[in-house]
Parts: sequence; structure tokens; C-alpha cells
Amino acid sequence: MRSKESLKLSLKKWQLREKTPKHRFYFLYSMFILAFAYIIDELATNFNNILQNEVIDTFIEGSTENEKLAFYTIILTAISAVSIFSFLYKPLADKFGRKPFLAINTVGMGVAMFICFSAQSLVIYGIGLVFLYFFIPCDIQVVYILETASDKHRSFWLAFFKAIAVVSIAIVSPLRSWAITLGHWQLAFLIPAIIGVAAGVVMFLFMKETDPFIENKIKFLKKEIRNYDKPKEKVKKNAKDAQGGIISAIKYMFINKHLLWLFLVGVIFAICAVGINNYSQIMSNSNIGEQKMSLILFLYPFFTALVEIVAGILSDKIGRKKANIFTGFVTLIGFLYFVVGIKSNWYSGVSGICLGLFMGGYLSSVDIFNVMSAEQSPTNLRSSLLSVINVSLSAGSFLGTGVLIIMTTVNPYLDLGFFGIVIIIPTLFAGLLILMSKIPETKQISLQDVGEKIDSKKEDDEDEIKEVEHRFK
Repeated sequence: MRSKESLKLSLKKWQLREKTPKHRFYFLYSMFILAFAYIIDELATNFNNILQNEVIDTFIEGSTENEKLAFYTIILTAISAVSIFSFLYKPLADKFGRKPFLAINTVGMGVAMFICFSAQSLVIYGIGLVFLYFFIPCDIQVVYILETASDKHRSFWLAFFKAIAVVSIAIVSPLRSWAITLGHWQLAFLIPAIIGVAAGVVMFLFMKETDPFIENKIKFLKKEIRNYDKPKEKVKKNAKDAQGGIISAIKYMFINKHLLWLFLVGVIFAICAVGINNYSQIMSNSNIGEQKMSLILFLYPFFTALVEIVAGILSDKIGRKKANIFTGFVTLIGFLYFVVGIKSNWYSGVSGICLGLFMGGYLSSVDIFNVMSAEQSPTNLRSSLLSVINVSLSAGSFLGTGVLIIMTTVNPYLDLGFFGIVIIIPTLFAGLLILMSKIPETKQISLQDVGEKIDSKKEDDEDEIKEVEHRFK
């Protein structure tokens, strides 16, 4: 247990941070640095999917493409299970701050991509993926952006940064082609790896902590000092008072049950990720050729970014829930016509647009989902609750992948495009139905006092219950 003097010293340190003025250009360069954080995150997320065919051909043996895919999917599922442990790590940002973990995550993804670049066997490549899947789900830059943006334009700014990051994916296709031309496809990892490590160092040196975190940290330390000399049994410990932690976050979810519904929606909706994880294999199985595939991979990020921006604007204008109807519709139409276009040998540009619509619709829905989660979470538990909520996305993705493994085992010649359509349609409708009926609108809620508002409402409800019970007696 920390001494009272230590608490006071820590309080002075945070108060000094609060009073330290920001440079007039701080907002601009902080936004620039956050854009790099998001770019590295998106590149790390998408590299393995885009290079899936090369990974399978280099490291996996099998008689048919689907058998090799099934074996690789099993390995990838086992490796990606490490992402579950990231939800124990991400809550530390509620205790120690957003800034250090933003830097650590970015450096970590850079190092992971360097391991993938240097791998000469599936084991070493798998180790690189273990690091990637540990750091990718953390998304501290999302918490940072949400706490920095204004209440009226929070969803737009998150979409704006995501759009910049998604457009950067367009460089993966030229990098992939360049690396394949040189006879070493893993060279594609090298440049993003160097940028990731360099960007993480810059973040550590020049970024400042978010204002909501500093304010909440000062409030927490003052309360700890006030309660220091009180008998422990008289100090009321609530989940809402904790500085991060999975247990406290889960307890708080039962205080604000809308977060439980968001968790369920996340599980259902993330089953659609079966299309995100296998679009490269869908193209490969259709034998469309390297040139057409490269064009599709180059084009789709631009239309993904366009959908992101439109969804962000709609989310701030008409509300999170209505915007999610738009993104759900775009997700379904995009994937449907992407598969039809690939099977019918449409012009590659059209297929690239459709893939971009599908990716943009899905990723925008996830972003709006994160915004709604943040707007239901108090500052001291925001990163922890987003971590728990994001477990639902991993769970849904694992569920969809599990069904895919079973289906490809039963039928090695399964049509992945048709399978994706059959899976995506019902999960989209089920997720949207629960979202619209069970979760309230959260547009323009102030992140600084969201916890106080929720707790105040809970206390009012408890007082009303007690009054009714008293009248009954």
C-alpha cells in the first residue's frame, strides 16, 4: 500500500501536468502523431490477411487449397487466441495513463512485423503473429482520440483518423508486388516495421496525457488521501471508484447493463469478420489472376475510407444507432456484390469498390460500436471497459472462424464466398435488431461526466425503489 506522502507527491505531479500549458501547435502535431499510430495499427491488422496466399504457399503443405487454408486457419486461430490476454493488459492504461501504452503498442507492432519479415519458418512467423495479435486489439489510439475530440464531433474525428489509416493500406499492394518481384514477399513487412518503432519513440517523447485522464487521476488521488486515515471498513469500495481492472470493469457492466447488450451485439456482429479474414482467399480460389488481384487490393482502401468518413458524419448528425443501420446495409451490399463480381469476372475496379464498401461498412460499424461503448463508460474504467467489450469482437470472430473450419473439413471444396454470404446476412440483422431495441442513443454525451451521470441515475432509481418499498410496508 502506498504511503500518504507518496500519494501527495503523485498528486502534485499530476497537478503540475494539468497546469503545464500546451504549445499552440500541439493539437496539430498530436493529431499527426495519432494518425501514424492508427496507420501502423491498420497495416499490422491487414498485412497478414493480404499476404495470406504467400504465407500458405511458403509454409503450409496440402493436397487442395481449402485443405491448406483449413490447416492454416487452425494455426492462425490458436495463435490469435493470445489476443484474449490483451484485455488483461489494456486496462493498465486506466491506471498509468494513455500515453505510455500508446507508445508501447506502436513499438510492439513494429517489432512484431520485423519478426515476420525475418522469419524463415512457420514457427518464427507464428511468433511474430503472436506479438501482432497481442498488441493489435489494444487500440489505445482509439481511447486517446475519443478523449481528445469534442463531444459534437467525436465520431467524425475517429472516422477521419481511421480513414487516413485505411488509405495507407493501399501501399500494401505495391509493397507486396515489389517484394514478390524481388523473390522475398516478406520484404513487405520491413518498411512498416521501421516506421512503427520510430513512431512509438516519437509518441513517448512528444505526446501528452489526455485531459480527462489527468482530471480523473487527480480526483482519484485526492479521494485516496482523504480516506487514508479512515478505518478500512468505513471506506466504501465500489467498482466505479477503481482505476482500471477487468474485475471492476465487469462489475460496472452490471451497473450499466447497456454495456452487457453492447457486448452481445459485438459477439453477433463480429461473426461477419469471416469475410474480412478470407477475402484474399476468395479471390485466389476464383483464379482471377495476380494483376486483377493487385488492382482490387490497391483500390479498396480508398472506398473503405470514403465509407468511414460518411459514417462518421452521419453518426454525429443523426445518431449512432441510425448510422449503424447505414453501415450494416453497406456491409451487406458490399460483400454480396464483391462475391458476385469475382465469380462473374467483372471488371476488377468494380470488385475493388465493392470490397471497399464491405470493409468500410464493417469497420465503421465497429468504430461506432466503440464510440457507443466509450460514451457509456466513466474515464477511470474506459480503457478497461473497451477492452472487455472488444473481447466480444474477438469472440464473434473466433465463432465465425470455428464454423468455417468445420465446414471446410466436411467439404474441402466449400465455396468461401457463398459461405460468407450465408453467415453475414443473419448476423447483421440480429445485431442491428438488438442494437436498436436494447441500447439507448449516446450521441454528444460528455466523456468527462458520463460516469457521474450514470451513477447519479442509479442512485435516483435506488431511492425511488426504497420509497416504493416504504409505502408498501
